[in-house]
Amino acid sequence: MFKDNKMFVLKQNAVLFDKQKALEASEVVPETGNVLDVGGGMCPLAKATHVLDLESFDNFLSTEEKFITGTTERRFSIDTWIQMDICSGKWPFPDNYFDFVWCSHTLEDIRDPVHVCKEMSRVGKKGFVICPSIGREIVHDMDYKDDANLYNGYRNHRWFVTKEEDKLLFIFKDGYSTVYKYVNEEYKEKLKNNLNMGVISVFWEDKIEGEELFIQPDNTFKIIKKQIEGQK
Repeated sequence: MFKDNKMFVLKQNAVLFDKQKALEASEVVPETGNVLDVGGGMCPLAKATHVLDLESFDNFLSTEEKFITGTTERRFSIDTWIQMDICSGKWPFPDNYFDFVWCSHTLEDIRDPVHVCKEMSRVGKKGFVICPSIGREIVHDMDYKDDANLYNGYRNHRWFVTKEEDKLLFIFKDGYSTVYKYVNEEYKEKLKNNLNMGVISVFWEDKIEGEELFIQPDNTFKIIKKQIEGQK
């Protein structure tokens, strides 16, 4: 399945790094008060009192309760698991209801991350967001699919995510950007040894800003190249 052993190591390291990064970040999440996990249905935060996700609580139970720890047992239950489309309308919580809002590896997947940023800001006092960086989304054979060597990044991700200070910027992943080979083996090796290059994360307070960059494909190419140059 994996023809390139170096890429297999990179993929394995990336998964382990994501888990470690999330675990480290979870240490600042309060163990009291209201905590919301946005889009954490596959691997929710154990400290969360509430989970908002398209998947059901029963589906979570079928995964043998895999979740990000940081506490001895999960705080959420079937009664505080809200199954809904997070991109659709107002969330069922009052303003500033949550002491902390957690969002891990979700915004790159969904159709309207800007709306989700606005709702996180409305219902939460502060929070944490983490997404794959552009640097990780432009490497062939990162995904755990048989044909992952044919495209960049992850096939289920709709957006490149970057940031300006603490504002998240979303760039649509057009067809060209998913197949063009932007990087060489040297870059892949550097990414393998420094996976901080592979994530974008923000701790926010009061609000988290999100904006879609409406740009032509040629400019997408320029932005990606600029990101690569900045990581060399």
